[in-house]
Amino acid sequence: MRPSPYWLSLLLSPCVLLAADLEIKPGDLPRIPPTPPEKGPSTYTVRPGFHVELMASEPTIVSPVAMAFDENGKLYVVEMIDYSERRDEKLSRIKLLESTKGDGHYDKATIFADHLPWATSVTCWDGGVFVLASPDLFYFKDTKGDGHADVHALVATGFGNLVERLNVQALPNYMQWGPDQRIHGALGGNASRITSFVHKSDPPLELRGRDFSFDPRDLHLRAEVGGGQWGMSFDNAGRKFICNNSRHIIQLLYGLNALRPGISLPPAAVDIGVDGPQAEVFRTSPDEPWRVIRTAWRVSGASPGVVEGGGRASGYFTGAAGITIYRGDLFPPSNLGDAFIADCGSNLIHRKKMHGEVLLTAERAADEQKSEFAASRDNWSRPVFFTNAPDGALWFCDMYREVIEHPWSLPEPLKSHLDLNSGNDKGRLYRLVPDGTNPRPLPKLGNLASKDLVALLAHPNGWHRDTAARLLHQRQDHSVTPALLDLAEHSDSPLGRLTALRVLAGDNDLSDEVLVKTLADKDVQVRVQAIHTATAHYADGKVPASVDAALHALGKDESGFVRYELAWALGTLNVQDKPGLILQLAQRDATDTWARTALLAAGNNEAGALFQACVRPGGAKIDPSFTRELATTIGTRKQPADVDAVITYALSSEHPAEWLGPLADGLAHGGSSLAKADTGKRLQPLISTAADHIKHQANISPSDFTILGVTGSQESVELIGASLAQHLPISLATPALEALTHLNPPTLGKVLTTAWPGIPTEARGAAIRLWRTRPQQVPSLLDAVAANVVAKSELTPEDLAALRESRVAAIRDRTVEIFGPAASRTQVMAAYRPALNMKGDPLKGHATFTARCTVCHRFHGEGNSVGPELDASASAGREKLMGNILEPSREITAGFNMAIVETKSGERVAGIVAADTDSTISLHTPGGLSRDIPRGEVVQIERSSRSLMPDGIETGLTPQDMADLLEFLSSAKK
Repeated sequence: MRPSPYWLSLLLSPCVLLAADLEIKPGDLPRIPPTPPEKGPSTYTVRPGFHVELMASEPTIVSPVAMAFDENGKLYVVEMIDYSERRDEKLSRIKLLESTKGDGHYDKATIFADHLPWATSVTCWDGGVFVLASPDLFYFKDTKGDGHADVHALVATGFGNLVERLNVQALPNYMQWGPDQRIHGALGGNASRITSFVHKSDPPLELRGRDFSFDPRDLHLRAEVGGGQWGMSFDNAGRKFICNNSRHIIQLLYGLNALRPGISLPPAAVDIGVDGPQAEVFRTSPDEPWRVIRTAWRVSGASPGVVEGGGRASGYFTGAAGITIYRGDLFPPSNLGDAFIADCGSNLIHRKKMHGEVLLTAERAADEQKSEFAASRDNWSRPVFFTNAPDGALWFCDMYREVIEHPWSLPEPLKSHLDLNSGNDKGRLYRLVPDGTNPRPLPKLGNLASKDLVALLAHPNGWHRDTAARLLHQRQDHSVTPALLDLAEHSDSPLGRLTALRVLAGDNDLSDEVLVKTLADKDVQVRVQAIHTATAHYADGKVPASVDAALHALGKDESGFVRYELAWALGTLNVQDKPGLILQLAQRDATDTWARTALLAAGNNEAGALFQACVRPGGAKIDPSFTRELATTIGTRKQPADVDAVITYALSSEHPAEWLGPLADGLAHGGSSLAKADTGKRLQPLISTAADHIKHQANISPSDFTILGVTGSQESVELIGASLAQHLPISLATPALEALTHLNPPTLGKVLTTAWPGIPTEARGAAIRLWRTRPQQVPSLLDAVAANVVAKSELTPEDLAALRESRVAAIRDRTVEIFGPAASRTQVMAAYRPALNMKGDPLKGHATFTARCTVCHRFHGEGNSVGPELDASASAGREKLMGNILEPSREITAGFNMAIVETKSGERVAGIVAADTDSTISLHTPGGLSRDIPRGEVVQIERSSRSLMPDGIETGLTPQDMADLLEFLSSAKK
């Protein structure tokens, strides 16, 4: 069934709806019937060579959202019957499935535990299961053998208790056995303060943008790096991946053990899909009538809500969920390590091939450029969860609902016509299987001797390795330690050596001798695991001489992955001559952003020694950016001897400002300044020379302004202001303004007002931005505009939007008094409507795009990815595109709302939040720049409901210019 002409007309004529009531007419929402379970597999179009098999369905199971196989092939399934608005009824339950024939087709079901609110995850341990049902983490176990849990233990509580309203699509999920012998779970998004019922003396664990883990033997919880929504997975090497609705594949580049006081790190979560976070998908099911209508309402502005994909109802990730890395042995070897992600809203399963060593790239297979690995024609099919199964196949839960959409995202006039419970009595479990294969029977590992479990650590199927590792951790049978040590050293399987190492570390049975040998293993992944193991094993940082030597040998490793993980480990391990090893790595890797980040974090305590080694005559050749960032670290740490060493080097160098600038930045972050740090006044001659150059307008260089800016005095402010008034060229005006940014004087407004006639036109935008981002200076800016010192036309739409939306009423009122009220967007749309019927010139449109849009948007590889990429919007049509340009805050893509961070210096920084961690607020700002603001510098964060793109971006464009821009955006080829 395809959208009718009526529904299409809603999308193509959004302006008609602006004045229309949100009205549903009879026949607008025809119901799509469900497909019987036995016909479910036939609705799937699967990649050639694979097929879908039905393993269980209603009435055996209903509303499945998670599952876990125990060691004997029994299957625990979470039935979230109370999704999405019936939590108070506690309809969720855990179903125990058994295959009486042992062939994996589950034909017996028992209710294992019930009366749970919004249960979302299950994982096996010691004959029972841990279950997440917010706000609680439970442990259930059947000790009587009747299939019903008689042990009901509350382990911890508090999941989601820091939010006013629990978000059903941000619940904790995806508990699984991790590479460190711990159970890991995804928080999901609801901020939480978790209290242990087992260790009541433990302080509450507060989680915001973090995941969690616990050792099931002692039940102590800890925070983990994370921040995804529904889904989490580790690959065989231990890399971690997450996703959320509109960011379908995210890699985490470091763990929380990398965070240390005084170190500002970029966000660990990085989108790695080459087709962008909200990538295009190819559904085979028709768009649901309600989805078409809702999109039309949003596009028209008749209903609030996020508009995605350029106003299309579908065709892009909106419900990415369940990211899972394939670690089985039934698929062809080329599929090992592939990422599988469901889009439950589009009834499909997407696949990515992974490439690289450190920061991976994920892309579609060459023959899946316009198709999915599996896609169902059935609108009810809702894949939400994957697991690597005992048979080596990839199993998935199909929640099977008529409507899976978040209830908050449905306008009430539409929601009232939909049955959000329809399908809660249905559900299917499937497995993806290669054609011509015969999946193995269900295993029985529970009764195996420990020595036999050790052998299974080398099994090619990930489920077998994980389950054997879990059982060995559970048993704590130290009689098999010699066998584990032998496997870690001599197994023919790299995965066997790697997994044995993990078990030994988790059970504290590791020997220094075996660790040394695995650090020199011929396999990259084993060496990486050995580094992780060393970091955990020597938690106090003290490393034996033999291990120390082995770590030093890795400084020359040919693998960038090994060297990267070694760099992070050096932040914890106290090896001999740590600065020397860091420098050895830096010589090779400091040009790589992520490697440099790891090395700087590792060398935080040795920054002074590292800096001196880098600048020593005849020393190692290190990328200058690494050395400059060391100077910043030294400033942040404020160790007098190290600060003095940087000053000494700066004074002896040809370009002292190159070193004093980064040092001053670090000192400012640490609450100090160069003026305070230069207790011996050694910089005074340099300052005097720079001041003399500027005062007499002779031999001025950009570094003169930098020096005055970072050393700071009122005299410096006056000199810089007077110089700006002298019509400096842009090459000097820019560093002069940057110096004022550093100095941030209380007289800034007066200085700029006086200097304004001499400031070159090209620098005035930066000057106004400096002026208006200091709240105390804004009145003087408005005074200057009112007095015609600063022309009204010199303020950009971004400037005006910030003034009109100021927190201070007097500023808002004065802005309206001077500039008048903001133009009605309806009037603006009417003024530019002729552009829709004009013939556009794409070459001229490209020029307009370059001048006005690339600062924040990327289109076909050109521009900056601050706001949403525009590739998906190109197919939305000229009217829709123009609406996005002229009224940018009417529809904001998920995750792109503006935030404003106010700092202790009084600056207000606007951008898109990239990460919000315990140590840093990271913003993407216009121009493709990133701004990392230390937590200690943040006064407050304002979360806006508006777009970073301001109203009025069209200022100065004629309708013909708009037609040219629309033609470029609509006709550009990929």
